[in-house]
Formats: sequence, structure tokens, C-alpha cells
Amino acid sequence: MNTHHRDIVATTLVRQPRHADAADERWDENARFIAAAREDVPALVAEVRRLRQLLRLKCQEPDGS
Repeated sequence: MNTHHRDIVATTLVRQPRHADAADERWDENARFIAAAREDVPALVAEVRRLRQLLRLKCQEPDGS
């Protein structure tokens, strides 16, 4: 795999030699971001689905208001 550091959004330093490298070398911050995303992304998707459902219900109201 030929990955350039400018193409990587976040990576963690897990082992040597590195298989991916981030130009900013923010290994710990990237690890926290990735760990938080495991919970934050599903919560965000659930919220979008909830809001879409509310919008669908609102559009189905007889007077449209």
C-alpha cells in the first residue's frame, strides 16, 4: 500500500515500522478522536434518523403546519 501522509486524516502509532504516517505526529490526539468516533458517529446517525422521522410526521399533518 502506497499511502502518502497528506492523504491520511487520522492514524495512531501502534507498532514499528509504521504502516501509515501522519504529518502532524498527533498520535495520542488521533487515537482519542478515533475512539470517540466509535460512539459519536452512531449517536449522530441516530439523531439524524430521529430528526428525519419528526420531519416525516410533521409533513403528514393535515394542515401541513
